[in-house]
Amino acid sequence: MNRREAIITIAGVVSTLVLAPLARAAEEEIHRPLIPDELSEEEKPFVPQIDMPQVTDDPATVPIEISVDHVMKPDDYVQWVEIWDDKGKFPRKARFHFTPANGRAYLRTNIKVPGTTVIKVRAKFSRDGIWEAEKDIKVASGSKYSC
Repeated sequence: MNRREAIITIAGVVSTLVLAPLARAAEEEIHRPLIPDELSEEEKPFVPQIDMPQVTDDPATVPIEISVDHVMKPDDYVQWVEIWDDKGKFPRKARFHFTPANGRAYLRTNIKVPGTTVIKVRAKFSRDGIWEAEKDIKVASGSKYSC
């Protein structure tokens, strides 16, 4: 095997081991509740619960509290929770990782919003894929930050 063949072989192995799992993760289906305000008993443990104000005067510090009522067993748990805002300069605001040792998937933080928008929260489960919930937030028209 010459040097060129070795490099091509190594590149093939690297792409198979590194890039293939990333491509599969990007293609993973995102599950959403059929009726967001009326969750079925099957959906309740998977859909993230979002607690944040519907209207804010200060879009630079919007408090948000997220919880997922899913059991945290060693083989079935919440792996991570992400906060998204598709209108923002950087759509993914944050990602928080969890393990079964956490006991519960819960977080509380502040986020910055670009204005009136829809905040999406995604939770990745070790067995059940990705589930998403969303909530609207409006910047008050009298705010010094409003357009």
